Parts: sequence; C-alpha cells; structure tokens
Amino acid sequence: MDKWCCETVEELDVAIGRYGPGILYRGQTEHYAGADDQPSLSTSFQRHGCVPDLMIKWTYYAKMALQHLVRGWKETDDAGTNQAILQHYGFRSFFLDASGDPRVAAWFASNRFESENVINVVEDCFEDPVWLRTLNARFVSAEEVGHL
Repeated sequence: MDKWCCETVEELDVAIGRYGPGILYRGQTEHYAGADDQPSLSTSFQRHGCVPDLMIKWTYYAKMALQHLVRGWKETDDAGTNQAILQHYGFRSFFLDASGDPRVAAWFASNRFESENVINVVEDCFEDPVWLRTLNARFVSAEEVGHL
C-alpha cells in the first residue's frame, strides 16, 4: 500500500487519480495500524467489544427512535440498517464505513468524532423530575493530519 502525504488539494487529486474508478475509500483522523504497519480495518465491536444484552436493548430503542425522528422511516426489523445509521452517533456495530467518493472519506479524515456524557433533568409522565444521562456526540475539525 502506497503512503502519500498530500499538502494541497491538487496533490490529493493526483494521488486519488492513480487508482481509477471502483475504489472504496475510508477516512480517519488516526492511523490504526496492524502489526505490519498497514491500515487496520477493525469495526467498533472488534475495538471495544460487544455487550449482547445492551445491544438487544439498543436495537429496540434505535428502531423506535428512527421511526419517530426520521421522516418517511418505515417500520422494519432490519437491525443492520439501524446499526449502520446509529454507528455515526457512537453506537457499536459490525460495520466499517467506506465510500466510493473520496471527498466523503476526506471529510471523515479531517473531522474528529467527540462525545461526552451529560446529565439533563426531564419530567416523566407524572411530571416528576428524572435525571437523564445522555451521550452528546458531534464531529469537530481535526487539528492533526488525516488518513485516507
């Protein structure tokens, strides 16, 4: 695998042009290398493990959330689609993101995922206060060199 360091968009265009059509790209802010220093293509389950009881709960809640929050979402038992969408919000999955468009991968190579636990006070159905712990997730511009 070739290693290129591109300083300009033009250099990046030349590097990408060497491979032609039909290539999948992955953009990351960090270089996850295997033992041979080649890129490691590991999923979040491989990196952080799978907790089956939590996955079952999250699969149910994810389906409900997507049905209520995404316009036109159809009720489905397709847990894979739910995982594919929710992995962008910190949900662990078996999937690995790749794109046929190098510009999409370049965006992920230059924007870092961040999350933090926060506490909110909400009301339950009886209007009693409840502490709600949520994970706020966002992407921020990365300071470091990205990897495509």
